[in-house]
Amino acid sequence: MHTPEAICQRELALHPWMDPSDIRLPGLKPIPVEHWLCRDDVYAAQMAYKDQLIAQNREAVFTTANGATDLAAAELLEYIVKNISRTGDFKQNGQTLQRPDSVGVDLKEDHPLVIAGRLVQEDFCLLDRRNGTHVLTAGLVCFPTSWTLSEKIGRSLTSLHGPVDAFDNRLALRLERIFYMLQPG
Repeated sequence: MHTPEAICQRELALHPWMDPSDIRLPGLKPIPVEHWLCRDDVYAAQMAYKDQLIAQNREAVFTTANGATDLAAAELLEYIVKNISRTGDFKQNGQTLQRPDSVGVDLKEDHPLVIAGRLVQEDFCLLDRRNGTHVLTAGLVCFPTSWTLSEKIGRSLTSLHGPVDAFDNRLALRLERIFYMLQPG
């Protein structure tokens, strides 16, 4: 079994903490679509590890709250397939998409969030707006940093970030406003 320590990148493609404009929290800014999904030197190893986690420990890495975000997950999958298909490194044969590591992923055999996660290295968390706040309602998380999906599912943005020292009420309100103002695209 691979372990996360054995499959870390030699260098990260993006360095947002180095940009002075990101110093003020929450440090968010739009990125071009071509930089949104990254594929790097450990793609094959990380994807093998993700596939293994999904097969052997699915309940720890994937959850969805009563199908609340199924439509959003399907939209995410559609967006990912459209964008990775442009690279020429993924080959489609019917409803199967072959990854650059030669593993075929059936685009219909599982929940759209799981399929999306099996195509790209990124983990995904979906939020749903409920009673004026954004709540984590689904996720495929194989590479968390000191947290588990089961301890965060169903919690608001403020509650999710409670353990972060710099995350105070003022920052919580700013982040909630940012999420509220986000538009498609």
